[in-house]
Amino acid sequence: MTSTREHKKSKVRFPVRLPLRYVLPIPFVLIILVMGIANYWAFNNSRETVSENVNKLLSEIGKRVSLRLNSYFETPFLALQIDVNAVRQEQLDCSNLEQLGQYFWQQANVFKDVGTIGFGNKDGSLISANEPERFINIALPSPSNTILRRYTANDDGLPAAMVTEVQNYNVRERYWYEIAVKA
Repeated sequence: MTSTREHKKSKVRFPVRLPLRYVLPIPFVLIILVMGIANYWAFNNSRETVSENVNKLLSEIGKRVSLRLNSYFETPFLALQIDVNAVRQEQLDCSNLEQLGQYFWQQANVFKDVGTIGFGNKDGSLISANEPERFINIALPSPSNTILRRYTANDDGLPAAMVTEVQNYNVRERYWYEIAVKA
């Protein structure tokens, strides 16, 4: 019996006796609180991470758009500089519209993003080529009128069939011509 007494003596006694139905939920409430705090912390960290990734992505998109726009806007100036050099070196005769048409057709094949490449002079003549849409414009002045004719182009860039005709076309009144003259 001594063992039972020793056992009874080793019991820990609590000053306040609480019913089990109040004590048992405490660990569960603590677990729920810890989980809530952990989820809140994880949510805030993930929101910051998402925000950082979005900023990085937007920055990368901005850089790529900027590069593409720079390339897009530099290409026409490159084509123009090549044309100016060809005229200065007398490789290109501005009075020979057939040669200019062939030349611009070849350039339009190289610089596909440019669209229409052409030349208009103070006499009112115009020659232009557009490879993506496969047309050639030719305007020849006469004493009474300048007629702009748009032709479909064959594979060599030569005018094939006339598509449209515009009466009283004045190259010198075109916005692009006025800007070029002012420059």
